[in-house]
Amino acid sequence: MSSDMDEADWKKFDALTDEDITAAIADDQDWQGINLEGKLGWRVVRPDGSAIFPITLDAKLTKFVQETHLDYQTFFVGALKDYAESQQKSKF
Repeated sequence: MSSDMDEADWKKFDALTDEDITAAIADDQDWQGINLEGKLGWRVVRPDGSAIFPITLDAKLTKFVQETHLDYQTFFVGALKDYAESQQKSKF
């Protein structure tokens, strides 16, 4: 499955607030009549299968990584993959 969204589109998407999404749903006839109350735990999954989720990290760690790695998100993902592989002895 491919996506027509480029990086600028993903940045706009990532910047959406709950209020923006609620307003968009209210205007979308496909969502009419669907009760969204209590639908906690939903998550965004990108076409490549990756997911976006919040994580809280120590301030000193995030400062160090941001100062030493231009692409700190890729650094964190790589570090987590390396750790998981070392623990499970399998490739991700």
